[in-house]
Amino acid sequence: MANFHYSAIDERGDIKKSSMYAGSRDEVGKKLAERGLTPISIEQTEYGDVSGSGVGRMIKLKIKKQVIILFYKMLSSMIGSGITLAEALNVICQQEENKRFRKILEQIISKVEGGVSLSDAMSEHPNAFNEMSVNMIRVGELGGMLEQTLITIADFLESKAKMKSKIIMSFVYPTIVMVIGIGVVIFLVLFVIPKFSTLLKGKPLPWNTQLLLDITDYIAGNYAFILVVIIMFIVSLVLCFIIKEIKIHFDRYKVKIPIVGPVMLHGLLVQFSRTLAALFESGIPFVEALEATRQTFSNLALRKYIDDILEKVRAGDSFSLSLEGKPLFSPLLCTMVTIGEHSGNLDGSLNLVANVHEEILEARVQKMTSLIEPALIVTLGSLVGFVAWGLIAGMLSLYG
Repeated sequence: MANFHYSAIDERGDIKKSSMYAGSRDEVGKKLAERGLTPISIEQTEYGDVSGSGVGRMIKLKIKKQVIILFYKMLSSMIGSGITLAEALNVICQQEENKRFRKILEQIISKVEGGVSLSDAMSEHPNAFNEMSVNMIRVGELGGMLEQTLITIADFLESKAKMKSKIIMSFVYPTIVMVIGIGVVIFLVLFVIPKFSTLLKGKPLPWNTQLLLDITDYIAGNYAFILVVIIMFIVSLVLCFIIKEIKIHFDRYKVKIPIVGPVMLHGLLVQFSRTLAALFESGIPFVEALEATRQTFSNLALRKYIDDILEKVRAGDSFSLSLEGKPLFSPLLCTMVTIGEHSGNLDGSLNLVANVHEEILEARVQKMTSLIEPALIVTLGSLVGFVAWGLIAGMLSLYG
């Protein structure tokens, strides 16, 4: 994805100049055509007007979601109170504590005061305002529903942030327990057991004590090989996230991992249904809504499935028919999409799917936590206990 400056002529013959975040010049041309604009020139830049400068480098960094959510809520409240858009933006900018976001707001204010629409001004800062939000705001501006659209975006981003937080927090405690447990075992094996080895070696020892000494000797004699294996394992994991061909397969099959996989799968389904429903409710055209939804995912397998759906929809197939044969989409989603298409209430059906999968997600997270935590405690406790038992048994054997 890159930022493109464009000049285009609207239906009245007026020249429009702004920027857009897209994957290619052709994509920019298609989007301009959908808005009724005829492109004159499309030039790729790095990040709008700020590329290359110190300020530009600072603005390129991602802005925290909570800052963006608060901005949408405040802007909606001020517009609802009768304050003009430019005045509302100036008030928010003056009291904004985040320096990077304040710089972005200053540039947006400059554009808006110069006659550029809010959505076009925001599109120049994809690190702060994603394509989905920009498209929703554009529709809200055209329909005179900017206040309600801003609230809808804020609620959606807040819901998405809470869901993401639940998933992350479910992994925090097990990870801490595992790291501490492994750290204790490594400390005992590398620093405690060697202290006893000179005292215990050459004497008949219990099997568990002898096993500990053998493991310690092996690690001491082959630490370079073990270190290489660990580095290769870490590199392999990194490659799974860097090389596109590998990541697609990794993303496709990681949702099938026992216990953890269902949590990731239901999280994807909630995000897909909720995002698409929010875009439909805002009046964004079907194809454009799917394209915007696609950009919200880092899962390459799901992105590929959405690309296939877009291709079939453009060829004339229905949305429900395009979903068939896509393993990441649940039967519930496919069924409710079919019902929504026949009833003319697709956004309502998608919201229902999102609610159901969100309930399932919460249940899965609780189940995962209840299974992983005891398993980790028992496993790591057993390892530490075995090491302690081996040391104590060895010491006692000296007095046998």
